[in-house]
Amino acid sequence: MRVLVPTAGRRNILLDAVRRCPQVTRLVTTEVDFTAPGVVSADVCYRVPRSADPAYIAALERIIRRERISHVLPLADLDLVGLAGCRERFAALGAALVAVPDATIDLCMDKWASHTMLEGLGVPVPHTVRLDELPPDGHGATYPACLKPRHAGMKNSPWYFFARLAGPQDLAAQRTRCAGREGDYLVQEHLEGRMEINVDFFARAGSLRRLVTLHRRGFGAGGGITRGTTIPCDPRIKTMTETIVSALHYDGPGNFQVWRDDAGGLAVTEINPRFSNSSALVCIPAGENYFELLFRMLGGEDVPPRFDAYELLTVTCAYAPVVVREDALVDPFA
Repeated sequence: MRVLVPTAGRRNILLDAVRRCPQVTRLVTTEVDFTAPGVVSADVCYRVPRSADPAYIAALERIIRRERISHVLPLADLDLVGLAGCRERFAALGAALVAVPDATIDLCMDKWASHTMLEGLGVPVPHTVRLDELPPDGHGATYPACLKPRHAGMKNSPWYFFARLAGPQDLAAQRTRCAGREGDYLVQEHLEGRMEINVDFFARAGSLRRLVTLHRRGFGAGGGITRGTTIPCDPRIKTMTETIVSALHYDGPGNFQVWRDDAGGLAVTEINPRFSNSSALVCIPAGENYFELLFRMLGGEDVPPRFDAYELLTVTCAYAPVVVREDALVDPFA
């Protein structure tokens, strides 16, 4: 398989995991900035416009033709949002978009829609309200709270920011930043002080096949995990994962966050319909390689269920020097 993973960024560990899969014969990536460390983790990296640029899709199509790409695998939220409508265009070039259905992407990238779905399924969630539904005095939210963007597609824009709110007075101070776009923000109960658990799962046609839970001990500037400890799976987490996977008729890898309080109460905050950093950093050393499972599934193999077979361990990562060259990025239109 000749695989295109757009937007290298700092996704070295994810790109390395894809590249090590025996089914992958060539790995291609893209970047705007040649100093992004992920550019060295593929066989070749192409220089492309930013994803918001109308020329971005044309550049990817040029790469697909030039590299005879068989599969396009988005790992960044903005690529999931932006490429979802390109399935037929890519398929006409012989490349399959490896992503969940468009409706699932839309649901997961809209944090209010996914919150509402989880609540309707009986999955425990933190108290959350839309900013445009709160009165001017801010009453109706649970404080302390977090003001957060509703849409993952707002990333890389001035509108993408988070703010901690101790009480209604803090919300009043933040409202001016959201003026005219109040419907694009959520006010969510702040879960600070609770244990954050990453739930990495793999599903096939709405049936849960693999599940790894881990304590998220540290994260980098982009939010990706940098330190984690695998923990035995709480039966309640397995049940809620099966519920989510079945409701979405989910296929492939995914991730969501669970917060556990001192009394054992759980709350789910969001669903990420893609590989997470922890799927490469922690799950592979623990014995569950979802990347190989995905490519085996794409090759027509079944993925048999297996649970509680992963090793209990702690994984961390450190900075390492990466030498990059400006001329290493290839112009797809050259």
